[in-house]
Amino acid sequence: QKLVMLHNYLNNNDVKKSVAVDAMCGLGALGIYLLKFGFEKVIFNDINPEMIEALKNNLEINNVEGYEIHNEPFEDLDIDDVDLCVIDAYPGVDISEIRNKAEKMADNVIVI
Repeated sequence: QKLVMLHNYLNNNDVKKSVAVDAMCGLGALGIYLLKFGFEKVIFNDINPEMIEALKNNLEINNVEGYEIHNEPFEDLDIDDVDLCVIDAYPGVDISEIRNKAEKMADNVIVI
């Protein structure tokens, strides 16, 4: 369902396909999709180091290039001027501060 939401958003909005941020990437499925969709670069971020290790395996399995990996709270990311920020937060979490930061760093923000 999340990939369908992302796919529909990309197809129905004029999003430049240069740089995207997968803000709370987990295993990286959304960011990997963005790379396969044609984005030049995806910045993967997750606060959980175990997720980062699993992400690295998924990136290798999917044979994709053009990415950076960060392991820090999203609020601490020092990134701006990106085309898209994808937020896939835990259900029920207040993401208002996260959304505000995303809207400052990216031209387009989608919360999935």
